[in-house]
Amino acid sequence: MKSELKILFIEDHPLTLLGTQNYIRHANIPGFQEIALFTGTSQKEALHLMKQEKFDLLILDLQLPDGHGYEVARKCLQADPELRILLFSGETHHFSQDELMKLGVRGYISKTMPPSRLIEAMLTIYYGGFYLPQRTETGRLESPPPVDAITPRLSLRESQVLKQLALDRTKHEIARQLGISVRTVETYRTRLMQKINCRSVVGLLRYALEHGVVD
Repeated sequence: MKSELKILFIEDHPLTLLGTQNYIRHANIPGFQEIALFTGTSQKEALHLMKQEKFDLLILDLQLPDGHGYEVARKCLQADPELRILLFSGETHHFSQDELMKLGVRGYISKTMPPSRLIEAMLTIYYGGFYLPQRTETGRLESPPPVDAITPRLSLRESQVLKQLALDRTKHEIARQLGISVRTVETYRTRLMQKINCRSVVGLLRYALEHGVVD
C-alpha cells in the first residue's frame, strides 16, 4: 500500500472547488493511507505549485481565467513529464483516447457525473490507464462499462476474488467473505494474474480500476 497520494486540483469556481476537495479528502481511496490535496484557481497557481511539490495526479479544469486547460496541461507536463493529468469540465466534450494522448493527458471526466466516478477516474489514470466516459443514445455521459461487459472470460468467482483483491482484502478475509479456503483464494489469484497478464496484485488492482470492478 502506498502511504500517500499527492493530488493537485485546479478549479476556478469556488463552490466546485470546495465541494470537490471536501469529497476527495473524505473519500475512501483504495490502496492509499493518506491523501495530500493541494488546490489552486489559475494557471499561474498551478505552475507555482508544480515548482514547490511533485504530484502524482493533476485534476485540471479546462476553462481557467488565465489559460485553457490544454495549454496548462502542456506546461505542467514540461515541468513534470511523469505527471498524470485528468481533465475536468462542466461542458460536453467528445474526446477519444488518441486525442487525449496527443494532449499528453490520461483522462477526462464531466462535472455532471456522480462523485464516485471521480475517484474511479483518478485511480484509473494513476495506475496507467485511460479514463473516458461513454455517451449513451440520449447524450448522457456514463462511466466505462463494467468488467463483465469487457472480459466475459472471467468466471463469476474470478470476478468476485478480483473485486476483493482490489478492495485491499487479505487472502484470509477473502476466504471468509466468499466461503472458500485460503489456498483456493491463492489459486484464483494466480489464475487471474495469468489471464490478465500481470505479475503482481498491483497489476490486478490497476486492471480492476480500469474496468470498473470497484467504484
